[in-house]
Amino acid sequence: MRGGRIDFSETRFVSESYFDLLGEPRRPSRGDVLYSVTGSFGIPVLVSTEQSFCVQRHIAILKPASQMLSGYLARALGTAAVFRQASNVATGTAQKTVGLKHLRKFTVPVAPLPEQHRIVEAIESYFSRLDEAVATLERVQRNLNRYQASVLKAAVEGRLVPTEAEVARAERRDYEPASVLLKRILHERRRRWHEALGPGKCQEPVAPDATELPELPEGWCWASVDALLREPLRNGHSARKAVGGHVRTLTLSAVTERDFSEANTKLTAADGRQIRDLWLEPGDIFVERSNTPALVGAAALYRGPRRFAIFPDLLIRVRPAKGMLPLYMEAVLRSPRVRTVFRQAAQGIAGSMPKISQETVGGLAVPLPPIIEQTRIVAELERRLSVADEAEASVTMGQTRGARLRQSILKWAFEGKLAYQDPNDEPASALLERIRSQTSASHQSASDADERPRRRHGSRSFVRAEKKP
Repeated sequence: MRGGRIDFSETRFVSESYFDLLGEPRRPSRGDVLYSVTGSFGIPVLVSTEQSFCVQRHIAILKPASQMLSGYLARALGTAAVFRQASNVATGTAQKTVGLKHLRKFTVPVAPLPEQHRIVEAIESYFSRLDEAVATLERVQRNLNRYQASVLKAAVEGRLVPTEAEVARAERRDYEPASVLLKRILHERRRRWHEALGPGKCQEPVAPDATELPELPEGWCWASVDALLREPLRNGHSARKAVGGHVRTLTLSAVTERDFSEANTKLTAADGRQIRDLWLEPGDIFVERSNTPALVGAAALYRGPRRFAIFPDLLIRVRPAKGMLPLYMEAVLRSPRVRTVFRQAAQGIAGSMPKISQETVGGLAVPLPPIIEQTRIVAELERRLSVADEAEASVTMGQTRGARLRQSILKWAFEGKLAYQDPNDEPASALLERIRSQTSASHQSASDADERPRRRHGSRSFVRAEKKP
């Protein structure tokens, strides 16, 4: 159920024998309304296909009475007023669920049947134009994503600004190559880690295998993330949100949205001794070690104040060494090559989120330029990406306005302000009376059928079948 439609591109299959044993109420058909009741609850979708399919238990099937326009009911269930009803009765912690007993009691405004047709026609007319605008915004968003990826790719391949080797030749001077910088970083790393971990406990970082890596510009060299760290990689705190919690903790959305504001934090109860080393510092980079396949490995640089919050267990902290600009390290971790590495390395057990390990992050090959060149790369990156960020903010604002306008249209429609009201239409009260009579007769027929012996359905579990139509 995506974008107001049924999407069959990512479905699982059950055997035909299982489907044949399902009763008619559990088989969606054209004109039914699907309604999500678990997790992202409150999403209605009208079934407009003749294709045979079944749904998992997180989706309710509503079969409107023959006297009720299906499209009208689907749009009514999508209003903010109905979503508030769902929110008020949803229960659960990890995933909120709306029980069917509550769903049956939801109230929607009912218009005379001819007016239902006019309302749906008016809604579809407005929504079709709104969908065109939203599709345009989505195209702009995709183009911005491609632009950002291309800028990051050029930055870490030495194509965004003139290399230090080129500048030095033009100015007839020497320069310090990245190999010298790397030796200095490694020397400082040994000293710091020797003091922190004790004699003999500081392991030398393994140099990445450059045989399958692209050729670097003159003056650059390859190094692992582990070699470029001021401190070892660290997972965060596993404390959960708690009533009365007093420690502000980042959520994954802080990295996903690249927004480290208070809105992307929660309060947890934590032992001060356990979190002493988990407070945020400016220049820290955080990598999502678990999320959806598209988001796992997402990285973001923290630029806020010290001790603003701690970070959770699902994030890996990267603290670059002196001589490694955090903004450049962030660019490497966000670059298309690294994102591909993370996605390929992510592993998950069936039913769980994909995960990457500290070893994956620490062993990652980093194209290291001279420190002066890093400074120029970062300055140009900031300039170009700030323009893209402003454009992206405008797109997001447009999408937000589109969502609000969609709700406004539904609100006007079900307040009787969108379509013409004909005083000659049969009143809705008469329509409801016929629906009640029809429903009563259907229930009586079902009760009579229940008294007859029924064939047992056997196991209710889903049976996987070969992936074919």
